[in-house]
Amino acid sequence: MKKFLLMTFLIFAVSFQISYAKQELIEASGNYIMDLKADETFATATARAREEAKRAATEKAGVYLQAYSKTVNLELDYDEVQTVAASLLKIQDEKVDSKSLDNGLLEVIVTIKALVEEQDEETLKNIMSDEQRIKDATDRYKKLQAEYDELKNQMEQLKQNYRAADDSQKAEIKKSIAQNNKYFEAFLALEEGNNAYFSTNYQQAISDYSRAININPNFAEAYNNRGNANVMTKNFQQATQDYQNALRLNRVDARIYNNLGSVYYMLKDYNSAVREYTNSINLNPNFETAYVNRAYAYYYLEQFQNALSDSKIVLKLNPANEDAKKLYNYLIKKVQ
Repeated sequence: MKKFLLMTFLIFAVSFQISYAKQELIEASGNYIMDLKADETFATATARAREEAKRAATEKAGVYLQAYSKTVNLELDYDEVQTVAASLLKIQDEKVDSKSLDNGLLEVIVTIKALVEEQDEETLKNIMSDEQRIKDATDRYKKLQAEYDELKNQMEQLKQNYRAADDSQKAEIKKSIAQNNKYFEAFLALEEGNNAYFSTNYQQAISDYSRAININPNFAEAYNNRGNANVMTKNFQQATQDYQNALRLNRVDARIYNNLGSVYYMLKDYNSAVREYTNSINLNPNFETAYVNRAYAYYYLEQFQNALSDSKIVLKLNPANEDAKKLYNYLIKKVQ
């Protein structure tokens, strides 16, 4: 019996060899209004403006990639296009400008030139061939963008509060602004780790995720992502610790339980794997991947009826799931 293992890894879990058909240079700008009175630094303001420019470039790259995908008969939805486009962008050049505004405000403008590297038909199809993996990758990208939006909105609110505050309140608000900048720095390290992971440079990804954790020791997503990278380098002990730390900080994320379960699975500790997959399913009763994983763990425990039951659930959730089909077809004969 062939062993099949699915894992809900972070964004950019698809491994492939890149072959380029052509290259497209995209120019985009982003800006950020910094408040000099609130002790914002020019370096952080530049980083925030650069992130806005990268978002704009990703939008342009997405339009380009969407048009190309249609020529090879691949219909990608908007979020999938953005996920792939963000991964293919490489900044080639950057220009930073600034201009003074009223009331101690300074606008920082960053203009980037980024290269989007177009994939040939075979490579692009390989990227999209595993629907579960691209779904997971897209979910991670959306989560990353939501984190960015939250930090951005919090900062805008803090600066509004600062401008309306009296002198006795401003010192505390400045501390909150500094903390937001710290979390933003951790976000950038996480983003760099994701890009390294996508490029299958797992050691670099581990280094970037570690940097994010050093900046923000309460960053559950960075622990989870570093766990994924440690799995890819077969450092299962460290991966286990990373997932456990992620769960210490976030006990309501079904992905993390599933990932921890998959480490136990690879270590052939199937009872522990079943326990963590069950925790994952309890949090998300429609988590297809966790059901598949638990079904195979049950199989290796020779709990064939449980394995058959889980495979049936998966096929109800997704009749096209090939792993569940294979296990179901094997077990339906075995338990009769």
